[in-house]
Amino acid sequence: PAHAYISAFHWSLTQFTPATQNLAPTTPKERVFAIGVVLVALITFSTFLGKMTATMTQLLSMNAIQYQKQLALRKFIGQYRVPTELAQRLWHMLRRQEAGDGRQSKGGLQEIRDLLIVPAEIEASLCHCMFQKSLLSLPIFARAFRRCPATVFAL
Repeated sequence: PAHAYISAFHWSLTQFTPATQNLAPTTPKERVFAIGVVLVALITFSTFLGKMTATMTQLLSMNAIQYQKQLALRKFIGQYRVPTELAQRLWHMLRRQEAGDGRQSKGGLQEIRDLLIVPAEIEASLCHCMFQKSLLSLPIFARAFRRCPATVFAL
């Protein structure tokens, strides 16, 4: 009897692993049992593989959203030549806040508002960076800026 149990255990292990199998079913009952074990092994392995694939896909998706946010912030900082200190504050805020919903970028300040929860002080500094060149190209604002820079950017 012990030999039969050991043989059965060896056979069942060979169904789940690429081990050698020198045991084969000989009666119809043994063959039905062997088919059942192979089906259970197939379902178990397929389920495991499916869960692993889903987990990896989810991780890749989360990384893609994070990468898109970083790319949008990098583009914004470069496009508007945001000063280094302000850029560092934006990067720090991005790293500390939770990942968003992965919406597509809209560009400009609205994109940064969607990307980060930006305090009013930083938003004012961003507006200053974004619109300084355009405002100062107009003569009335250029004269006003020479007299009182704070007033121009308070607008």
